[in-house]
Amino acid sequence: MRESIGATFLIKIMVIFIVLYNSLLAIAVNYAMVFRVKNQIINLLEQYEGCEGARDKIKDYIASVGYYRAATPTQGPYSIVPVAFGDKGTYYVVTTYIKFDFPVVREMFRVNVSGETKPIYGVYETATKCAFR
Repeated sequence: MRESIGATFLIKIMVIFIVLYNSLLAIAVNYAMVFRVKNQIINLLEQYEGCEGARDKIKDYIASVGYYRAATPTQGPYSIVPVAFGDKGTYYVVTTYIKFDFPVVREMFRVNVSGETKPIYGVYETATKCAFR
């Protein structure tokens, strides 16, 4: 009887360990995806020199990778904010979001990952031109 209780306890510990390990692995994969999406958006903004040229390419990329992680009705899964530096041009601050939503406890926390493009000279955009909704 004592050995069967010990084996049951050991199986419970193993199941808990497997669940925790798989949860951490899933978090790491999703977190890496957020960085990959942010970097690709930055690359597209630099390649097409601003929001106007990159708008459709960014939407196509987001649709192809299935990035929908933290979209809310008031805020999309990413934001692009143009920042003018003098009369020389603009650089962009790209922020991607991910929220960790578990079935039992719901949304545990939300992580923002930000990055900036290199300065794009001769491009002057306002925040309304970069709205990607």
